[in-house]
Amino acid sequence: MPPPSVPVPAAVAQAVRAVHRVSPRAAGRIAADLWFRLPPRASAQRRARHQPPGGEPFTLPWAGGSVSGRRFGSPAAPTAYLVHGWGGWWQQLGAFVPPLLEAGFQVVAFDGPSHGDSGPGRFGPRSTSLVELAGSLSAVVEAHGSAEVVVTHSVGGAATLHAHELGLQPGRLVLVAPPVAMAPILRWFAGGLGLGEDALRHLLSRAEDRVGWPLDHFDAVAMTRRRSGHPPLLLVHDRDDVETPARGSRALAEAWPGAELLLTEGLGHRRVLWDPEVVERTVAFATGGRVSPRGR
Repeated sequence: MPPPSVPVPAAVAQAVRAVHRVSPRAAGRIAADLWFRLPPRASAQRRARHQPPGGEPFTLPWAGGSVSGRRFGSPAAPTAYLVHGWGGWWQQLGAFVPPLLEAGFQVVAFDGPSHGDSGPGRFGPRSTSLVELAGSLSAVVEAHGSAEVVVTHSVGGAATLHAHELGLQPGRLVLVAPPVAMAPILRWFAGGLGLGEDALRHLLSRAEDRVGWPLDHFDAVAMTRRRSGHPPLLLVHDRDDVETPARGSRALAEAWPGAELLLTEGLGHRRVLWDPEVVERTVAFATGGRVSPRGR
């Protein structure tokens, strides 16, 4: 059995291992398809329960499909963007909307390709990639104005860093529970499925073909060291996060000039988004206030 945190049903994992005994290459291809497959979308009712009142819905054409979201506040105000993670939806960051509005921002939140209310990504309605999420963020920013601050969760952080690498210029960045490298996570995924080295090589190769970039490109620490012009960065991570371990944020905080690190306890990967202290400190950082770094 794979570790419980590997997001693959036990029966599917067993089938992959059966294929692996016959053809590691085929098992690697199947594993790649599983990696890029999204969990079922949260119901509209569940998302609505977390949606702040007000705002104007929008839909943008993008990459042969569409991206949907909601804009809150005055278009004349500086803009704060909210970017959800893999399998997520923008309302997961809904706790940030009211205080950001009170702080004088307009807030723009959206669902990435194949997420929430948005249309499918290039590979179908249950599949996308962080590269597509990065592209959709850039399209939303182009439509709604420059990004004074971008607040992200999980893979949304990796996607935003990729968009930044390609030219997005946020005034400030807040990364909550970001993964800081993709290749180690794929190796963990392969190990959870019981794949050997041959299958892993095919998995990594197919993943690179899908995203169009070497996986090492998405190493946030290396990315930081190879470029200049770093915006102010706040990293928020829970010490008990088992999906994206906090050690990644610690390493990125050391590499990113002037980065601030806020470590929480007992909140895990998602509840951290609703913690009042996290919200308060994020808004203070967005407005230029310093966050007292803890646990660096």
